[in-house]
Amino acid sequence: MSRMGFDQQWIELVMKGVESVSQSILVNGIPQPYFKPSRGIRQGDPLSPYIFLFCAEALSSLMCHVELSGAINGVPIKREPILLNGASLFTYWILMKKPLVKDLIKIKHPFNSAETLLKKLKRWCWKLLVLSQSHERYLDLPTLIGRARAKAFRTILDRVKQKISNFKVRYLSQEANEVLLKAVVQALPTYIMSVFKFPISSAKEINRMMQHFWWGQQDQTKKIHWISWDKMVKSKAVGGLGFRELKDFNLALLAKQG
Repeated sequence: MSRMGFDQQWIELVMKGVESVSQSILVNGIPQPYFKPSRGIRQGDPLSPYIFLFCAEALSSLMCHVELSGAINGVPIKREPILLNGASLFTYWILMKKPLVKDLIKIKHPFNSAETLLKKLKRWCWKLLVLSQSHERYLDLPTLIGRARAKAFRTILDRVKQKISNFKVRYLSQEANEVLLKAVVQALPTYIMSVFKFPISSAKEINRMMQHFWWGQQDQTKKIHWISWDKMVKSKAVGGLGFRELKDFNLALLAKQG
């Protein structure tokens, strides 16, 4: 902030807000003694967005300095390389997944004096270059699917199985079972199906679990399925039970995307 021209008194006032933070947590509903976090203000603090802007401006200035010195190369979009800095260059790295290790080393060079910052930057570079074996999820949706589509959507199958296992089949009527399957089980994959094309094998697996629940089949105990699933998914107006055929339901949801 001093390099950006802020007055020293104002800088000290801001740093007091950062360094004087104390927090307390609840353990079994009882407040515990206050402690000072090692990383200053928490995420979501009213002061946090402004501190982030200072850090982003410092990083952008650093990248501009490295760019002007010719230490990093431009992006070959046309005949002459186009120089990108700040968020634009980071976006290029993430989208192109190009391991610009040399450029990263040049950018991190000014931080070498602080060992803790170097460790943080090392972890940041690791994530930036997509070297992690695990992939994050957003709104319980996989950010990266790949070829193993059934494996990527395995979590929704586990959730359906968990829901069905919690239902007490013996103490519920067929009408109650129908409501549970339609209102709970069939509603679980709705959001995912509106975004991705659901694997056919996964849709069949959910249908199979609903069939077993409907006819009272549990674990290794087998029950006779008096009506086929093809008839159960038909409308009640034509003699069916009105269950959803997940494959067709998935295509109908995707059709709304245009």
